Amino acid sequence: MVKRLLLSLVILLCLAGQSFTASSNDGIISPSNNSTLGNAWTYFKIYPTDDTYVNCYVLDIGTERGSWDIAHVGVPRETEDKLSDGSVYTLVTGIPLTGQPIYVKFSYYGIHPADPYRENPNRPYPQLDSWNEKYYTYNTIQTPQIILPGSEDVGSTELGSKVQFCWKPNGVQVDRWALTVDRYQLDPLSGSKTFGSRYYHSGAKYGSSATNSLIADGLPTHGFSANQYLVATISYARRNVSYLYKPGRRRYMVSPTPGSTLYNFSNYTLSWNDDGQPLGYTYVSIGYSPGGTEIQPETSAGYFGYSTSMSFRLPNTANRDIYVRTKTRTWDYLRMKFKWEYTDTLYKTFNKFTMYPYPYSNHLPR
Repeated sequence: MVKRLLLSLVILLCLAGQSFTASSNDGIISPSNNSTLGNAWTYFKIYPTDDTYVNCYVLDIGTERGSWDIAHVGVPRETEDKLSDGSVYTLVTGIPLTGQPIYVKFSYYGIHPADPYRENPNRPYPQLDSWNEKYYTYNTIQTPQIILPGSEDVGSTELGSKVQFCWKPNGVQVDRWALTVDRYQLDPLSGSKTFGSRYYHSGAKYGSSATNSLIADGLPTHGFSANQYLVATISYARRNVSYLYKPGRRRYMVSPTPGSTLYNFSNYTLSWNDDGQPLGYTYVSIGYSPGGTEIQPETSAGYFGYSTSMSFRLPNTANRDIYVRTKTRTWDYLRMKFKWEYTDTLYKTFNKFTMYPYPYSNHLPR
């Protein structure tokens, strides 16, 4: 009799459209809600739900509640990298350190309790219930910001053997600073990092401009194990801010020298090397931001590996910084599909006629 009553109750709940309810224990356990992030990367640790039919979680990370302009990440519920405390994790990079909060939505689909999929896992399309969602807010500190190399993907931006690093003060007073590139071993359980090797040190620099450019040479391109990263760190005023990268191959602009000054109304020939990258068709664009096309729209430079140069004329840029992007479409043998690989290079510009706008006497004021 009791079993029949329980069965009737389950049927009534099913007919009423009762949804699967998220466990109060699941969700992001680190970093804690309303905490402050001090680096451009962090591990998000997730405690799994008790429902074994949920196989993936989604993190939407953005500058507004519910947005994902920073990252949109899927996290498997069961992985080989499951931590000893039972949590799973994902590494997120490219967090903007502007002093403004960021917002994270943790969500997943629950499967309806009465769905036949629970008794018949071979059913191809289970009835998915509504989203289960939780919201988190994190504060950030305002720090100098590395703008190049940019974050192409979550935790996987690759550096080549020679790289241009560009950073901006981002509204912070910086009188003395240094940039280093080191190998670190990260610990997802504690979020700590252990120093391995140093590959580049800029030495102490004094003062800073609106955009600062350095060239790091001799960086490793392979030989890193899991959870080992290249960490670029800006040290200033007894503070540090770090950005994560992976070793790899990356195109590098040879001429003009990255970070040098180009003059308006002059002709230039861009030359780059392939750093051992696969062949593919290359496109070049020039603008006032990474990937911008205000000065030159995306133009084919020929087949990468055979054509490694391109000419252009610099118009009047009003002394603004410009960015040259070389983009190559290559075949990814691991994922068996085409992918885009790109490198942005920053240049200063100067109008050499600025100081003498009226070269003829009849234009002088009377």
